[in-house]
Amino acid sequence: MTRVVVFVMAVAMGLWGLDRGSMWQDEATTYAIASRSLGDLFTTLGNVDAVHGLYYLIVHAVLLLPGDPEVLIRLPSVLATGLAALAVAGAARRMRGSGLAAGAAYALLPVVSHYAQEGRSPALVCAAVAWALYALVRRSWVGYAVAVTVAAYLNLTSLLVLAAFAVPGLLVDRRRWLVASAAALAASVPLILVAYPQSAQVARLTPPTWTDAADLVTGFAGWTVVLALLALFQGGPLRVVALPLAVVPPASLLLLSQVKPYYEERYVLYAVIGLALLIGSAVDGIARLARPAVAVPAAAATLAVVLLPALPAQAATRRLDSRPDDPAAVAKLMDRLALPGDTVVYLPSIRRLVAEAYPAQFRAVRDVALKESGAESGTLAGRERPAHEIRLGDRVWTVSRNYPKPADLDSEQDRAKQLMLHHNYKKGPVYRVLGYAIRLYVRREPAQHHALAP
Repeated sequence: MTRVVVFVMAVAMGLWGLDRGSMWQDEATTYAIASRSLGDLFTTLGNVDAVHGLYYLIVHAVLLLPGDPEVLIRLPSVLATGLAALAVAGAARRMRGSGLAAGAAYALLPVVSHYAQEGRSPALVCAAVAWALYALVRRSWVGYAVAVTVAAYLNLTSLLVLAAFAVPGLLVDRRRWLVASAAALAASVPLILVAYPQSAQVARLTPPTWTDAADLVTGFAGWTVVLALLALFQGGPLRVVALPLAVVPPASLLLLSQVKPYYEERYVLYAVIGLALLIGSAVDGIARLARPAVAVPAAAATLAVVLLPALPAQAATRRLDSRPDDPAAVAKLMDRLALPGDTVVYLPSIRRLVAEAYPAQFRAVRDVALKESGAESGTLAGRERPAHEIRLGDRVWTVSRNYPKPADLDSEQDRAKQLMLHHNYKKGPVYRVLGYAIRLYVRREPAQHHALAP
C-alpha cells in the first residue's frame, strides 16, 4: 500500500500543471530529434547527442500516441518520477526505515517536480538509479547491473553513482558488487566510444564555482538540508547508503569539471534520492518519539511542516517563466506578423529548433539559409548554404536570443549574415519574448537583390 501511495503522489505532482503552453529550447531539441523517423534518428545519433540516444528512442515511441507533443514528451518523465518514488520507498523499507516518509519526501521535493515536468532525461536517470539502489539493498546483482547500465545509457554522468554505491556495496558483498559494477561499466563502453568524440557539444560549459556548488545545495535541498543533517545523528544502515548517494556524485562532478567541464546541475539530480532517504529517516525518527497510536499522524504532520514552505517553489516551477525561454511565443508572433514572401534567418542556426518544434507557424516564411534539414543531414538544426549562396528577400525576420552573448554569433557564417543585414537593410521593429528577440529588417533598395557576401 505504501508504494502505491508514493507512486500515485509522485505521478500526481508530475501531472499537476504539466501543460505550460510551450516547449523550452532543450525540449524543442527533444521533440525535433525524437520525432524523426527511426532511420533519421539513428543517423543523427551517429553524429550528435548519442549520449541521449536511449531517451530519444523512448520519446519517439511515446510520440506515436495521439495528443499534444508538448505534453507527450513530458509523460516519460512523469512516469519515471513515480517509479523512482516507488523504488525509494522500497529501498527505505528494506533498510528498516519509513518507506512512506522517504518516498513522499522524494515525490514532494520541488526540484523533483521540476524535472518530472521536463521533456529531458534527468527524471529517467533518477528512476534507473533508484532501482539500482533497490536492487543493491536486496542483493539482486543482475538487477543492479542492468539498472546501472540503463542509467548510463540515459546519461553517462550517472556512472558517478558507482562511487556512491561503493560504500554499501563493499559492505554488503564486496565480490558480487565489484563484478556487477564491472559488468555495468563494460556494457557502457560502446556508448562511451560513440559519445566521447561528440563531446564538443559541452564545450560551452565552464568550470563550476563555489556559487554553483551553493546553488546546487539550495536548489536540491533548500532548508530540508536541516532534516538531512539531523538524520546523520541516527544510526542504522540507511545513513551508510543515503549520505554517499547525496554527496559523492555532485562532489565528484564538481571536482572533475575543474579539469574538464561537464558540470550541469541536472546531471546529478539522482543525488536527491539520498536526500529523500535522509529526510525520510529524520521524519521517521521524529515520529518514533510520539506514542505508537499517533506515530503515523506525527510523521505526516512533520513532513507537511517540512514541505509546506516549498509550496511557492512548487507553484513557480509550473509557470511558463520557470524555464529560460518560450519558443511557442516566437512561433505565435511569426504566425501573426509574417507576410507571404517574407524570409527568416536564425542567429545562430541552432535557433532553427524553434521552427522544428512549431513548424505550422513558420510556413509563411522561407528559411533562405537552410540547405538540408536536421533530419536530412543528421544534425540538430540542419546544414546551411555557404554564405555567398544565400539570397535574402525584401523583408527578413531574424530569430535570436534576447541578448546574445558574443560566443553565440562568432561563426563566420553568422557574422556574414549580420553584415549583410547591417549594410543593406533598415532595422524594423523588434519583438521580445521570454528568451528570444524577433526583429524585422527591410531592404533599403527593394529593387535590387544582393547575394550574401562571405
